[in-house]
Amino acid sequence: MVIMAIFLLFQTSMTAINVYFYSKDLEYILPLPIKPREILIAKLNTLLVIVYIGEIVLGFIPLIMYGLMVAQSLVYFIFMIAVLIVFPLLIVILISFATTILMKIFNFIKNKNILQLVVTVILLLGIFYLENYSVTNFTSDMEELNNIENVQEKENALQESYESLGNNFIIVNPSIEALNNTNGFLSSFLQILKIVAYSAISMVIFVLVSSKIYLKIILSNVTRTKRKSKNVEKIKLKSSKKGKAYIKKEIKMLFRRPTFFMQTIFPVIFILITVILIVSVFIPLIDSAIQNDEDIRETLAQLSFNMEVACYILIALQVLFSISTVSLTAISREGKDAILIKYAPIDLYKQFLYKNVLQFILNIIVSVVVLGLLLYLIPDIGIVNTILIFLISIFTNLINSYTMLLVDLRKPNINWNSEYEVTKNSDKKSFQYGFMIIMVLILLYIGRLLENLNIVLGLTIEIAIFAIIFIIYNIILKKKINKVFNKIM
Repeated sequence: MVIMAIFLLFQTSMTAINVYFYSKDLEYILPLPIKPREILIAKLNTLLVIVYIGEIVLGFIPLIMYGLMVAQSLVYFIFMIAVLIVFPLLIVILISFATTILMKIFNFIKNKNILQLVVTVILLLGIFYLENYSVTNFTSDMEELNNIENVQEKENALQESYESLGNNFIIVNPSIEALNNTNGFLSSFLQILKIVAYSAISMVIFVLVSSKIYLKIILSNVTRTKRKSKNVEKIKLKSSKKGKAYIKKEIKMLFRRPTFFMQTIFPVIFILITVILIVSVFIPLIDSAIQNDEDIRETLAQLSFNMEVACYILIALQVLFSISTVSLTAISREGKDAILIKYAPIDLYKQFLYKNVLQFILNIIVSVVVLGLLLYLIPDIGIVNTILIFLISIFTNLINSYTMLLVDLRKPNINWNSEYEVTKNSDKKSFQYGFMIIMVLILLYIGRLLENLNIVLGLTIEIAIFAIIFIIYNIILKKKINKVFNKIM
């Protein structure tokens, strides 16, 4: 639940400023006889819908799987749904409030992109601080456990450590208690009410305070001077450098526009940094626990790396691949200039490949970091198996990138006024999450078919399977490439 809270904090911080202050509909809403608090509440509902979509992947699916695995009763699933509904409320309200206050403070900044970047970075730094503070305190508590010899005292101290960690996120402990249902139905219900009460109080404060300043801020943003001319990047096309120039243009577009960078690249960087920090903090504690417990050492010695473990690693990589939307917005980011793609003196198939390069490289970095960490933590995996898993991840990466770009080509959003509109399309994100689930099921099925084989042979066969799938995919795409680009109007 702590991880989900951090993820939701991060997701809300990335999207709040655009929902409240830079959405396209504000220009049409402002002339209407609608009160500022009504607009605020409507925007809050919009933000909640966006957050709920992310929560489905990180909360709903894992909790459902846990409930089925341990054979939980119907009561668990009822409270699970209730918890998932109320869990993001306080997070969304607090981040919305913080965003509004920061916009009021920094509204003197005239450049829209810089203002968005400043507010978003401050929010993210606050989340990093909270995360670091929580992990540091938890680490300190875990170190103290090593000095406790009595088993019962150790268990009690461990429970207190987890509760202390949850206390840093006011909604975590009530949510866990509601799901555990250890003290009966009424106790769980009261925990849900506690979260609702926190959210209601925060909501009242947010609306009362923000409604006083919200209208002035959005009026300032709407009337802010727009750039008089749009600088179109000219590509000097030399026969041997067309590809490099095209990819260079894609990179500049992402890094010159903070909104695009924060919505497509930064989430992956954030997740990787978080994983590395958590690993660096907890590994010494885990090593210490292993050295002090002979039973754990014997259990670990009996474990072996097999196709099941490799399957879980590939699933984790596939989940991480679904975080970024570089390919999913590759055409839409061009805006109305996307029509020029069809008339550029570069083959459409090659343009399709160039559009996928950034997503492919980003996912390659994710694979290298994750597999490198796993090889460091679990040397028994072996270099050969790590390389084979990496090769499989390359083909799943290519399939993922191709599919996401095809989704954007099927329904490109090129008539946008705000850069955030490009990345907030819930239909496309839903498809991305759906495709991730399909890939996870495929990986589980292949892993089950090959589970009795030698690990090297099994991974080699899996490489061949995904290579064949990709080759067929690529051949069909190449034949249909002109039809694929017809949606760009």
